[in-house]
Amino acid sequence: MLACRLSGLSIADLYWKYLALGGTRTRAELMARMTLGHEWPALEDLVLSAVADEALISGGLPPLARHPAP
Repeated sequence: MLACRLSGLSIADLYWKYLALGGTRTRAELMARMTLGHEWPALEDLVLSAVADEALISGGLPPLARHPAP
């Protein structure tokens, strides 16, 4: 996920923040999602995007753009 890389958030930090917000996938599944683009349930992606937003904002960058569902 580019947002986490832009913010400087390490994979380890990303994973712990993801778990803290209620994420339920393993670190290996997170790595597969980040590097291989594996599909996740919408709720897991929402948690991951919240972590990315927090990382971007704390790094002085704007949050991710949201697009309404069709």
